[in-house]
Formats: sequence, C-alpha cells, structure tokens
Amino acid sequence: MVKLTTLSKAISITPRKTIFNLRLLILLVFLLTLCPLGAESWRYSVIGENQEYVSLVESTLSLIPYADGEEAISKVVERVERSKRIEEDKKKAQYYEDENYDALSSFSYSSLPPVDVVQLEKVSLSLSQYDSLLSDGDKDTYEYLMIQNNLDALFYVRSKGEGTIKEIELLYNGDVIRKAYYTTSLYSFEEEALLDYFTSLLSPHLSYYVLNVDVPSYSLVLDGEVNTDPSDFLVLEKGMHTFTLSSPGYVEKTEVLEIGEEREINLSLEPLSSHSLYVSARPWDAGILLNGEKVEGKYIPSLHSPYTLSLSSPDFSHFTFQSKSNEERVEIEMNPLWTEDKDIVMEKKNSFYRSILTSLLSFGGYTAVNAVENINGTSGPNALKVVFGGISIVSLINLVYTALDYYGSASQGV
Repeated sequence: MVKLTTLSKAISITPRKTIFNLRLLILLVFLLTLCPLGAESWRYSVIGENQEYVSLVESTLSLIPYADGEEAISKVVERVERSKRIEEDKKKAQYYEDENYDALSSFSYSSLPPVDVVQLEKVSLSLSQYDSLLSDGDKDTYEYLMIQNNLDALFYVRSKGEGTIKEIELLYNGDVIRKAYYTTSLYSFEEEALLDYFTSLLSPHLSYYVLNVDVPSYSLVLDGEVNTDPSDFLVLEKGMHTFTLSSPGYVEKTEVLEIGEEREINLSLEPLSSHSLYVSARPWDAGILLNGEKVEGKYIPSLHSPYTLSLSSPDFSHFTFQSKSNEERVEIEMNPLWTEDKDIVMEKKNSFYRSILTSLLSFGGYTAVNAVENINGTSGPNALKVVFGGISIVSLINLVYTALDYYGSASQGV
C-alpha cells in the first residue's frame, strides 16, 4: 500500500506538465477513492497511576454507544477543522514554492459537512511519558497534549494516599470532575456516578439503566445485537427496545419494553421442566461430567435440557454428548484408544481377507479330493481327505473369529 505522503513527494518532483496530465489526475482520483478517510469519532484517552480506577473509567465509557452532545461535537469539529486547515495551508505554501499562480488564484478553504453523531474511539497513551506533565500541569498542558495526540478528551486519574484508602481525583481536560476517598471495594458504586456524568457530557438523548435478571448468568441480545459487555448497566435511548434473554435451564424470553424515566429494568426467566437421566456407559467405570461438573454414579435425578455430558476413561477416547431433548436414558460406547491407529485396523482387515482365502482353498481342496474319490470308487479312509477336512474346519473357525474382530474394530468408527 502506497502512503499518501510518499505519493505527494513523487508528484512534487515530477515536471509540472506531467502533474496536470489528465491521465495522472484520473489515476490519483482512483487511488484516493481506494483509501477513503474514516468516519470521524470522539477520540479520548484515560491514563493515571491507579490502574484499577483507570480501567473503571474506560469500561464505563465503553458502555456509551455514541456521542451527539453539543460540547462533544464541537470538540470533534474543532479538531477536524484544525487538521484540515493545516493540510490546506501546506498545500497553499507548496503552490507558492512552485510558483503555481493558476492554482493560487482558484484556491479556497473548504468547509466541513455538518456533524451530528460520532462514535467513541479509545486512544492508548503511555503513562510513563506523560505522567509528570499531567500530575502538575495546567489546562494549557492538557491542550498541548490533546493537539499533539489528536484527541478530543483527555482523562487523568490522580491518586494519593497510603494503604487501601486512597484519595482519587479524575480530571477531564484539566478540570477536576470527581474527587473522593475510595477503596477498591467501593469502585462498583462509583460506576453509577461516572455514567451520570459521561452520559450528560456526551449525549442528551442517552441514559443509563440497571438491568436486573433473576438468574445468576444469562446471555442478552439487545435490539437484535448480541450484548458482549458483562456489566449490568445499559446505556440506551428512551423508547422501545427488544430484549432477548437466554440461560441454561431456563426458557428463552423475548420482551419489548418502553424505556423511560425509571432507571431499573427488571426481567425474569421461567425455569425449564426438569427430568431424570440414566447414563449407560461402556466402559462401566467411565467418569461423567454434566455441564462441566462431576456426577457421582450413572443416575442423574434432575437436570434441564439442553445439557452436555463429557465422559472419560483410561485407554479410551474422550467422548462429549450434547442434547436438547428430554430423554430419560442415553447409551454411550466409548472407542478404545487403539482404534485411532489405522495400521492396527488395516492389519485386522488383512487378517480377515487371508482367512477368507484360506477357507476357500481348504474347502476347494476337500471338494476336489472327494470328487476324485467318487470317480475312482475308492473305499476306506483317505488321508488327504481327512487333512483337507480338518483344515477346512479350522479355517472356518478362524474366518468367523477374524470377521468378528474386524467388524468390531471397524464399527467403532476408525
């Protein structure tokens, strides 16, 4: 991929008549369309010596889906306009240097399209590089660092105190917005206060809500999108929202709710009907795990579907069984480890085929001796006939044995 800076240098050292060549301009436009500028975002960074509180601030900001507040948008527009003006000033200076008066006469500063909504973008900064500046710096220091790193917001966590109790200050662009004494155990209560501030800072249309579900663990699909954040806090617009909840042992539930002023959202799930299960396992002494937990014995008096059974035993392959039905008995036969060796199974197959050949030869010899004896009318015992008859019986027994042996190994899935 060619960097735009490299491309601009290549153009600047090319003769002027080539720069304005129509084909080159078309190629340049084509390259720029392949490298479009990304959508603007509210760029922020959180740094500080108290990493636990820094993580709390970052996780709280990650709950907010977008920014459309007047202050946040103005910060983004100011930063983008500043960057654009710098680029255009560089272009204008280049025109002067090249004495390109035609381009100078038609040059004008472009205006940005209106910005209504922006996404949040986290930017990582080095604590060791900026800690000394931010701990003692004023608002001008923050302004300098924000311009240097192309930021719209810079949060700094200042921590003082010894032991478990610490005085923590949270600064936003040089202003203290939170200050109190905390212990790690109290940070969970701080999340609500941070959400109050951040939602008012970033969007007048968003509010935070607390989701209460009467099951210990669940999966949430909110408005058709999987919610991967494990927090019980949700940041939403007021209005209609669709909640789909699922949890092992419970009936999946979809509910459409109108979210308003009330901060708590309470949802419940109905448990699935339980049933008993008997596990018939081979080998008998196989260990059984039900949904990852060990089961004593073969009889499980109560469980909910869907469930997962995992069986293990020495010298046997691990077996996993998943079911969504309410069967009361399952039969599981585990494969011996030796069946995973294809050479062994191939040898059993070859042994079976050799037994077939031996049986055919022995029975063929016995039949031929018997036919010759009938033609000659010989009476009395014939030694050759007795030998072929004995071989035929032995080969028949061996054929049955090798057939069962091969069938038994092949039926185990190897």
